[in-house]
Amino acid sequence: MTKVFNLLRVILLCACAQAALGQAPNQVAEEEAIRRQEKAILLHRTLGAAQAAQTEKDFKSAAKLYEDAYALSETLGDSVDAERKQVVTGLSAVRTQLAIAAQRDGDVREADVQITRALKVDPANAQARSFKADNDRRVEDMRGRLPTEVVNARRAENETNMVAVATTVQDGVVLYQMGKLEEAEEIFQKALKAYPENQAAYYYLNLIREQRYQRAQKSKALTSKDKLIEVAQEWETPRNTLPVANPWARTNLVHTSSGRQVIASKLDRIILNDVKFEALPLSAVVQFLEEETKKRDPEKRGVNFIISSTIDVPTQQATTTIDPATGTIKLKASFPTADNALWPGQVIHVRLLVETLPDVIAVPTQAIQHGPAGLYVYTVKPDATVSRVPVEVSNENEGISVVTKGLDAD
Repeated sequence: MTKVFNLLRVILLCACAQAALGQAPNQVAEEEAIRRQEKAILLHRTLGAAQAAQTEKDFKSAAKLYEDAYALSETLGDSVDAERKQVVTGLSAVRTQLAIAAQRDGDVREADVQITRALKVDPANAQARSFKADNDRRVEDMRGRLPTEVVNARRAENETNMVAVATTVQDGVVLYQMGKLEEAEEIFQKALKAYPENQAAYYYLNLIREQRYQRAQKSKALTSKDKLIEVAQEWETPRNTLPVANPWARTNLVHTSSGRQVIASKLDRIILNDVKFEALPLSAVVQFLEEETKKRDPEKRGVNFIISSTIDVPTQQATTTIDPATGTIKLKASFPTADNALWPGQVIHVRLLVETLPDVIAVPTQAIQHGPAGLYVYTVKPDATVSRVPVEVSNENEGISVVTKGLDAD
């Protein structure tokens, strides 16, 4: 099989060689001339486009076009010598401008790449040679402070990745605004996986979670209302299942022994509508009640009153111990409250007159000052000046202090 394949290949090569040999020299020359003319036309067009881009100061586009024109001029040789000179001049000038811009941005390595290319196509360019020397000094000064080319390449790759991530985040934003939370979340997660420091992705992921929480709350509220509706629909009016009361019951008398019934009946008939005792001894009160009950008793027997011998007599107690926490003394007292002004458990404020101090010197408590040597006040002298006078204070009440020593009544 291999021999047959090699034989066929030899036959095809021979056929191609015979076909090439079969072309006339004039025909080959004409085809070559047409191809060169086509390249020359393309060179003129590319050169014109490059010069236009250079005039508009679009140096990156101009550099690419000049490189294409330079490659065409290399294939055409001396027949396009004038165009070649224009290409070399333009390419060198554009590369020099790119080098200047890179150096201005602080990228001396990129500036070296651009100026090296400019000198390669035009070694006699004085401006490029001067710039090259200056840039070489800058590169030397920056040695040890610049990252390697590998890291620079990775930085450029990272910038490209960040742009792609930002575009992905914008896609997620549009989906979020459309209400497609699941799709938007997937895109934001993808963006964070590619670039974990993207704050916009975190922000919109939080918004998505808030949206889901609000949806869950609304759904929960609807579910609760549905349950209430179900309860209302299934609710039945309660029926009275209590047994029917005894229809033959016609009295409210106490159902007990006959003797107790007599007592209960008598008590129901003995009613005192208005009773008032003022400063009467207990014996007189008992006598009055016995007489009135006999008058109202159909049997004129009345009711027996038994007075307990163990009556709780209220006592007044006082303590002389001062509470260190509050500085107060606990007192107890009892007094009548005929108008019901006081109730058990009520808190009231009481003022107790202990003694009256006549003919004392009293000053506002705010006038009493505290110093290292004790209390003092300021007094106004006849010459409209003040003097500091030490004093002693005995009592203080409601913002007034009694001065016992240090001040005269005058």
